[in-house]
Amino acid sequence: MKKTQLRKLIKEMVQDIQEEDINSESEFKDYAINLLKKAHDDYDQAIADKTIDGIIDKTDGDWGAAIGMIQNSLSEGNQVSADVRRGLALNLNK
Repeated sequence: MKKTQLRKLIKEMVQDIQEEDINSESEFKDYAINLLKKAHDDYDQAIADKTIDGIIDKTDGDWGAAIGMIQNSLSEGNQVSADVRRGLALNLNK
């Protein structure tokens, strides 16, 4: 997906959901899965689960931070997207 398409997608997703709309882990997972499916033509559930779980562990229930992290992972460019596809879970294990 091209950067301009990705930016448009993120903008649309941000307009569709507000930080206060996510109040639980399951709501965040639903949001993140939907976002990743739209962003990646080669969506892989196992990689998405690893990425999402890493974000949840890193943000410890701060759903605003989790939303920001998943959105930033898509807007930082091809390197992060390639990392996600390879299952590096955005290097959250550092």
